[in-house]
This record gives sequence, structure tokens and C-alpha cells, in this order.
Amino acid sequence: MQPDSPSPAATAATAQPASLAGSPALSPAALATAPGQLRVIKRNGAVVPYHDDKIQIALTKAFLAVEGGTAAASSRIRDLVAAQTDQVTATFARRLPSGGTLAIDRTEALVS
Repeated sequence: MQPDSPSPAATAATAQPASLAGSPALSPAALATAPGQLRVIKRNGAVVPYHDDKIQIALTKAFLAVEGGTAAASSRIRDLVAAQTDQVTATFARRLPSGGTLAIDRTEALVS
């Protein structure tokens, strides 16, 4: 799900992965198929590079839905979201060290 207005996190979603830093700017299509990278198959079938800020946004929205709008200003919630985002990203990196493809709404990872 995309935020209603562009945020710094959403803007960062277009940045290149760190392993491709220093390379010429690559198109989103090239990033989505780069070897050794994590990719995500979105619900609409598009394959895009994995960005942990999408996980952070989803977790933040979940906390807001459960705890209400005031949770957005809570440093406790921000710290929990950051820790959980790091844990999710670390799990993907551990399970798919050579990169691979993750599918939204599916329990298994599709390794390519």
C-alpha cells in the first residue's frame, strides 16, 4: 500500500540498493532483475526491488490501526517498528543470502 502523500520513506524507495551504489543509475526494471538482489512480486504481478521502508510503513500502519493516531508520535512505537523492520530484513537476508524473489500474500519465498 502506498502512503497518500510522498514521504521521505517513499522517496527513498526509488534509491538504488547499497550493493549497486556507485553504479550508473539503473531503471526500476533493471533493479528488479539485478542478480543477488531481493525482489518482491507485488499483488498486481509487477516485480520490484525489495525496500525495507515498505515494511516499516506497513508496520506503522498496523500499530496506528491498533493503538490509534496518537501512536505515530510515540517513540516506543517508532523503536518497535524499527526493530521489527530490521528483524524482517535480516530474516530475508539470512534465508536468501544470494537474493531471490518474495511474493506478497504468500507464505513461501520464491527463489530465483
